[in-house]
Order: sequence, then C-alpha cells, then structure tokens
Amino acid sequence: MVWLQRTALDTSQRERFRVMLTDLREKVETDLNLGFDLTDDRGAQDRLEQLITQDRALEAAEIFDVSGLSLFNTDRGSIQELVPPSWLKATHRLSDHGIWMVRDGNETVLGLPIRNAFGETAGHLALTFQTHPPDEYVQTQKATIIGAIAAGVTLLLALLGFYRLVWRITGRVASEMASSNPNRPFFTTNQTLEQLATRLDDALSTLESEERRI
Repeated sequence: MVWLQRTALDTSQRERFRVMLTDLREKVETDLNLGFDLTDDRGAQDRLEQLITQDRALEAAEIFDVSGLSLFNTDRGSIQELVPPSWLKATHRLSDHGIWMVRDGNETVLGLPIRNAFGETAGHLALTFQTHPPDEYVQTQKATIIGAIAAGVTLLLALLGFYRLVWRITGRVASEMASSNPNRPFFTTNQTLEQLATRLDDALSTLESEERRI
C-alpha cells in the first residue's frame, strides 16, 4: 500500500514538474526567437529562482548549453561548471514527451531541450528534485487526496439526498392521484417509486458509512 502511494505521488510529481519545465522553456525560447542569445538571456536566472520556490521538493533548476556548461543555475556556485556526463548522455534519449531523465539515488533530474528559431538545440533546461519527498510533504499530499475524496463523497450524498426527496414527493403525489382516480394505473408507478426510494435510502446509508470511515 505504501509503495503504491509512493508511486502515485512520484508520477504526479514528475508530471507537475514537466508542466513547469514546459512553461519555462516557452518563455526562454520566446527570447531566443526575438534574437537573444541563450548566454545573454538576462531574465533566465530570475525565472529559475522563481520556479524553484513553487515546490519544496525542488532542489535546483538550471540551464546549460549543448556542451554541458551551466549558464544559469539556482546553485550559483555551479554556474560555468560542467553538468555530469550522465546528463549529457540522457539528452540524446528523449521520451515521447520530449523530456530526458536521470535518476541518482533519491534525486531525479528532468530536462527539456531548448531550441532556437531554426529548430536547433541551443541548450537544455533541467530540474533536480527529491524522488521521495520528506514525510511531511507526503502527508500533505495524502491529506489533499483524502480531502478531495471526502468532498466528492459529500457531494454525492447531497445529490442522493435530493433525489430521494424528489422520489418521495413524486411517490406521494402519485399515491394521492391514484386514490382520487382509482380507475387509472397509478399503483404500479407508485410502487416502483417506493422501491427506488428504498434503494436510494440504502445507497445513502452505505455512503454515509464510507464517509465516516474516511
């Protein structure tokens, strides 16, 4: 069960970071299309700094050129240093989503190529994050998921309660009409409505029990 929770959180985490990478790449490539050189993109460092504050699991964000030289980095001491050889090797193995990935213990690096106006690779954007976030982070994510489930159950209970009320009222009306018009076949309709209302009562009781368990 714990393994499944970890796997779900890891998948959700990678997808969220992939979206963040894609958004940032679009901004950097827009600058390149305007004629800026990747090394001269003055807004790149600020964008990386802003990006890393969006999630506590993020450890570093950087942009490096095709030779592996770090141009912009939230770890400013690593600027002008070469990225690990495993990163450069991974840049040649893009997934179907156009991303590359390197795993190193409890850290994962996700990257995207940055292309200029001619479609040539000018460099790469990379995010380093904890593969297994701290327990506090995991608990926060679990609480969010459980909260969403509880909200869904509450909404479903409200809808069932509404439908139960409608069926009860409709059944009462049908019963009254059947009493005032004994020659019309309202009995079957009323009986069916009563059966449906009973089933709704049973479903409502089951959902209330599940909600208390959550």
